[in-house]
Amino acid sequence: MVSQKGSVIALAAAKVEKLAERYPDTSRARANVDGISSICRELLQRKTPILPTAALVAERGGLRDRRFPAEQTIYNAYRNVLGVWRKAYYDIMNIDGEDPITADQVAKIDTSIMDVGTGNIVNQLKAIIFELIQRINVLKHLHDVSIPVPANGVVQQLDADRIMKQLQDWLNAMADSAFDLDEIGLRVGRKIAVGTRIMKRELFDELKVFTDDYHRIRKAQNSAERQG
Repeated sequence: MVSQKGSVIALAAAKVEKLAERYPDTSRARANVDGISSICRELLQRKTPILPTAALVAERGGLRDRRFPAEQTIYNAYRNVLGVWRKAYYDIMNIDGEDPITADQVAKIDTSIMDVGTGNIVNQLKAIIFELIQRINVLKHLHDVSIPVPANGVVQQLDADRIMKQLQDWLNAMADSAFDLDEIGLRVGRKIAVGTRIMKRELFDELKVFTDDYHRIRKAQNSAERQG
């Protein structure tokens, strides 16, 4: 099983690989990207990870290859590569950091053994913490309901502009089609053959998800406003 630290490093390596694809395999730039990434990876794989900086990476790379890019070159030309690994460093340090105090632990703080002034201050802080926790939970709920998740578990952000363009095209097509459009509505006329498609299934499904998510978001927002 891959550790959390290993997962962060693997993800960073994959991101850099995508960046490297813009350069020809035999180019010097591609070699520089690979070299910088290799050193950054070594720095993060240490028992105590080290933050990759342009100066440190240039120094270590220069010991291996005299053509290794200098500090300023790394900062100017390969800043995006360095940025990927620096973010990975902070992600790893957050993973390794101690867990913050929980709401239950806050509730168990005994203010009865404190003097009156200190106890009142701590009780006020406890109330503020609980209010912040409640607000954070509401925000998490809003985030969860605003991102549709299909059955396969892969998060998918629907493209509202694309859906609206498809709907616009469909409305224009219906107005100019053999369907009857009058003051009552859009009707199936006598000239329409049995089995004539009214709307593509893809557009129907996307509109269904789009409207369902809209109402879920509005419901969550209304709930948050009532609690706030």
